[in-house]
Amino acid sequence: MIQNQRSDQHFCVFELILFYCAIEKLQTFYSDFSIAERFGENAIRYRFEGALDWRKNVIFMTELVMVLNWKIWEHYKTNEPFARLYSELYERAYAEAEKNFDEEFI
Repeated sequence: MIQNQRSDQHFCVFELILFYCAIEKLQTFYSDFSIAERFGENAIRYRFEGALDWRKNVIFMTELVMVLNWKIWEHYKTNEPFARLYSELYERAYAEAEKNFDEEFI
């Protein structure tokens, strides 16, 4: 129960940051990864691979990278394996963005 409350609190803070930065959330990446966490690292990887279907869309890739960065921050003190996994996925997503987009987008 405590873990669910913590995740809900992080989600609310994430939503507030998006609101105050005037960023409209277009995908459900944060919620999708939060659900996947309940099923373990393989589920997180599976969701990430699905998210890469958007690799040619600069807006969605930006949101994916933001969510992965947020998830690293969310877990770095409480769940080191998840934090390391999200860090690895962040690096992969960033590499995909570098490969698919011009310098003006990165």
